[in-house]
Amino acid sequence: MKSFLDVLVVAVLAITTINGYNKGFVRYILGTLGAVAVIVISFLVTDIFANEIYESFVQPPVTDYIAEKIEKISVSEMLKEDMAEVGFEINISDNRLNEMLASDGDISKEISKEANSEDARELEKELNIFFEKRFPNSLNSIFGKIDFSKIGEKTKYSRNMSYDTVRALAKGDTEIGAMYLEQNLVRPFAMALVNILMFILLYVVLSIVLRIVLGVTGVLDYIPLANGLNKFLGIMAGLLKGFIYLALIAGALGFVIEATGDTIINTDREIIEKTILFKYIFNFICG
Repeated sequence: MKSFLDVLVVAVLAITTINGYNKGFVRYILGTLGAVAVIVISFLVTDIFANEIYESFVQPPVTDYIAEKIEKISVSEMLKEDMAEVGFEINISDNRLNEMLASDGDISKEISKEANSEDARELEKELNIFFEKRFPNSLNSIFGKIDFSKIGEKTKYSRNMSYDTVRALAKGDTEIGAMYLEQNLVRPFAMALVNILMFILLYVVLSIVLRIVLGVTGVLDYIPLANGLNKFLGIMAGLLKGFIYLALIAGALGFVIEATGDTIINTDREIIEKTILFKYIFNFICG
């Protein structure tokens, strides 16, 4: 991945610089300004409509998929197995434990009281950790390669969020449980993908429209071909356009890493820091 990112930097700058040399400054700067305008419009439209598009077209199938996956989950068994791994036996029947998981109030406190553990306080602490950290992590086996433990850290997945989901699952209401999981865990990285894909699609479509308009109106026909100083300045404009593209790539990459806890793409900040060229652009844009 680190080699690919550095090759990408060289390739983008080479292509835009060669185009700048061939077209000259005046022609190329107009194209660059057009590209900037297309980027701004794409960003604004994405910002306004992405959430509506997500809720209308993406959220329903995502929630249905989650509901199907969690239908056979037994939170009581999951909890007992987890506590056993950290040295606590929960001596409560499955039916009673399920009732407690479905009840209102502080689930960790209620279970620790009824478990008759010699160290109820330590058990309560472990239960809190389970609901805040290890419960989302236990969903990894259900959703494949998506690491919900990392996403939970990014979204500040709280104990109350976990309680809401657990209550729904304990009551057998998979639709409500799926809704909570979609809102609290899945939505951040799903929205990140929707934003990026929508931006790319708009950029491609608007760029094509811009080229058609320029071709039909013949605006560029009145601009002289490149020569001398015009070619040199065209190279400078090409470099500028290349850096704009690389900044967009770095920003999109940083956005996905931040939103998903680095669970979708095979890269992270550590790998980026090992690159020779790309790290400077990434750090300048993402900090």
